[in-house]
Amino acid sequence: QSLLLLPTMKALLLLLVVVAIEAKRRRFPHPSSYYASTSNSEITYSWTEYWFNTKLDNFDFTNVDTFNIRYLVNMDSYKDGGPIFFYTGNEGVIEEFANATGLMWDLAPNFNAAVILAEHRYYGKSQPFGPVDGDQSYASAEKLAYLSSEQALADYAALLGWLKSTEVDKKRPVTFSTETKVIAFGGSYGGMLSAWFRMKYPHVVDGAYASSAPVLYFNNAPGVDWGGFDKITTDTFRNSGCDNEVIAKSWDSIKKFGTTDEGRDFLNKVFNVDMNKSPVTSPADADALNDYVREGIEYMAMTDYSYPTDFLKPMPASPVKYACSKYLPAGSGLTDDKKIAEAMAGIASVYFNYNDPTYKVCFKDGCGDAGTDALGSPLGWPWQECTELPMTMCARGDKNDFFWNECKTDPITLMKNDCIDIFKDQKWKVEMLGVNAVATEYGYSWNGVTNVILTNGELDPWRAGGVQYSDQSRRLFATQIINSAHHFDLRQPNTCDPSNLPWIRYQAVKAMWCFIDSGKCTDDLDIVDNKPSTMPSDTTNCKDIIGGYPWAQSSTQAIFSFTTLLVVIASIFRM
Repeated sequence: QSLLLLPTMKALLLLLVVVAIEAKRRRFPHPSSYYASTSNSEITYSWTEYWFNTKLDNFDFTNVDTFNIRYLVNMDSYKDGGPIFFYTGNEGVIEEFANATGLMWDLAPNFNAAVILAEHRYYGKSQPFGPVDGDQSYASAEKLAYLSSEQALADYAALLGWLKSTEVDKKRPVTFSTETKVIAFGGSYGGMLSAWFRMKYPHVVDGAYASSAPVLYFNNAPGVDWGGFDKITTDTFRNSGCDNEVIAKSWDSIKKFGTTDEGRDFLNKVFNVDMNKSPVTSPADADALNDYVREGIEYMAMTDYSYPTDFLKPMPASPVKYACSKYLPAGSGLTDDKKIAEAMAGIASVYFNYNDPTYKVCFKDGCGDAGTDALGSPLGWPWQECTELPMTMCARGDKNDFFWNECKTDPITLMKNDCIDIFKDQKWKVEMLGVNAVATEYGYSWNGVTNVILTNGELDPWRAGGVQYSDQSRRLFATQIINSAHHFDLRQPNTCDPSNLPWIRYQAVKAMWCFIDSGKCTDDLDIVDNKPSTMPSDTTNCKDIIGGYPWAQSSTQAIFSFTTLLVVIASIFRM
């Protein structure tokens, strides 16, 4: 069946899923988020849908149960000898990620590459125990036992092995040579998977491009602070011209209104609350409203792209700067609680809906998130966090960030309490929380890993958990991209990209050639963001750039003085 993804589809992945108790919406943020189209995109990607029969348990030879996972294939650019561009599917419907990784599609003709995207088990249509709308795969801990990154990576390895098998199989839609090179692509959790794929299966995948992959945001990872995510969020707002001191005070202002009938009526009015689904009727509701505002702030920092995009609703270019300048510019000096609450309602609206006055805010249990409705499997990511991927993060407040202090209780304890609440029907137990699972399975050292690109955006809060060091001798390239948001570099190139982004992409292409063809590998390779970064002055007519490689870059631009090179490399190792 041939599928087309229309550019007007507002397909996206939010960081947050619905959880089972009020005021807990923040607890399990997805690292994968915001797979939105550019507002005026004219690009249509096409593929054919296929199914691969994989083992239910890839690590138990006595368990012979199987089920089907979905994968998408495009062979338009493929020529014999070309590589496979393989997207390691994240926690959602695979089409969302297909539409979000424009760079992979755009470069396929340059590499004569086939494009294959695999859907992660337990997400989208790849359900081991029946259709996702029946929630059978999530009915019990016993059925959820096979949801993990390890199982997903084994699925991907088996799929690629089957596609390159010399054995005759009429069910195989296309067969590649056993010598076909593979480059894994992924953003967010998908980036974590692509990096771990190269780490765990170097005989299967020849290189990986992992964007915004917080592979270190786990228990006792060296140099990673629990409060790093929210510190970067706060810095992004401060540097965009917001009055952070007022934001820090706003939570108490909103809580204060939640203590009286008059105050609750005010909150319902100023936030344009849906009175049928989630009216503010108690102090606890005011706390939940604070969580809602915080959600919008954190996600806006992640999606601070330099051109307009479509998420829940259209969002302006550089939304953080827009929100700050319109509702709470630096030095505002607001002290009146009502004015402060009004400003925070305005800021949150920029993320959730900035141009539709009829939009009603729904923030309570059962409201859902419009951005996750199309993804299905709302309990999938929380389950992964409650088992193998417990991310150790919390706001510290005070001098660290403008939120309230959650770190008085350590993140693992907070997580245990939430997991018990969320998965009470599945009979989750504290013993199921794999506090050190990532440290054991993948480790925090990248000393033995080769052929991986690890990029992080300066504006993106998730860079707090990203790899910060490079080793050119092993072709391990880690870089922080100035003025870049979440997995910005994997998106379709655009006329309104920050001026330094084409340089990063150009260098990444050179690295990918090194991964698969030593004859096309150049000695001047170094993925370092050492170019001046300017933002577009006019974002009213931003256009996707199709087939624009090398984006006005040239190999001569990669050559700079040996002294400069040493300074840049030294700065990376100090991060």
